[in-house]
Amino acid sequence: MILRTLSDAEMPAWDAWLGAQRSANVRQLSLYRKALTMHRHRSEVVVLQEGERWLAGALLNFRRPVPLLGPSVHTSGGIVLAEGPDADARLLKTFVDGLLEKSGQIGASALEIVVRLPESPASLSVLAESGFEHQEGIETYVVPLGEGGEEALLQRFARNTRRDARRALRDGLEVERASTPDRFEAFEDTHRRLTERKALDHLPAGMARDVLYPMSRAGQLDLWFASFEGRIRNWLAVGTIGMPTYTWGAFDQAAQDPGCPPTGQALHFVAMKHYASLGAAGYDLGGTPGPVPDPSHPNYTVWKFKHGFGGTHVRFLGLFRRVLRPTHVRVVNRVRRMVSTRRSGGGR
Repeated sequence: MILRTLSDAEMPAWDAWLGAQRSANVRQLSLYRKALTMHRHRSEVVVLQEGERWLAGALLNFRRPVPLLGPSVHTSGGIVLAEGPDADARLLKTFVDGLLEKSGQIGASALEIVVRLPESPASLSVLAESGFEHQEGIETYVVPLGEGGEEALLQRFARNTRRDARRALRDGLEVERASTPDRFEAFEDTHRRLTERKALDHLPAGMARDVLYPMSRAGQLDLWFASFEGRIRNWLAVGTIGMPTYTWGAFDQAAQDPGCPPTGQALHFVAMKHYASLGAAGYDLGGTPGPVPDPSHPNYTVWKFKHGFGGTHVRFLGLFRRVLRPTHVRVVNRVRRMVSTRRSGGGR
């Protein structure tokens, strides 16, 4: 088995390979490299190859927060192990050891990997053997789509979620999929205004037009929107590589207008029905802090909203990190603290 970097000419083959892996997601696609470039990060795709077969792969994201220091290497969207009997802890160790060797050769300061595989003692053991420290788990809700149709899906929902979905559609909320560039640009604008209100990071300028829209044309992402009385109130971007996954969302302040019915429940419900009709086994709600909503949690409202769809709680191995050059990491951390202090006004 060898670890090698794919050429630009091999990107269509990489995307096709991802399309056959249930654990794949849009942040690993070749088109997502453009989004990383917008963040001023360098990227490349590496695969673990045996003969002509790819056994594992990752889109590597190289960040250099401080000039002249070694970059920090991240696996965008996590690593992917090919479906089949070889996708076990031994293959995981072979691949991450190859990533460590590559990171060392380029003088990287640290390597961070995301592993979206179910927790297992064997996998935790091999990652510890390779020197990785567990940073955090990754959890989500997966709504089974299966058989039974619309009513069976609705019966999975909590009573209030089911009521709100039905009410919104009965009262005239319309849910559609976007198909034109102007819709994607409108989504980006709504996302920017929402994140500014909440002091969160927003999409890089042009990402919806230059990354998400081409993804939709390639069948890798759907952008849904909910309209009421002719005005778009809510948006939902679903990655369709692997399991359909809630990836980005944005609601307009108009969603809170008097007389406007709840929009989020119906928006996700219509999307779930669509993916069920295509044969998808489940719908990933894009992450959760834990199995049962905690009212003291700062993101309790969103957590409770997702919990209301009656999905199965799933916990993955999550985020792991290995420091390769401790001095570099200490310098980067010091610089980040200084920048944070200045932004908060503490340096005045």
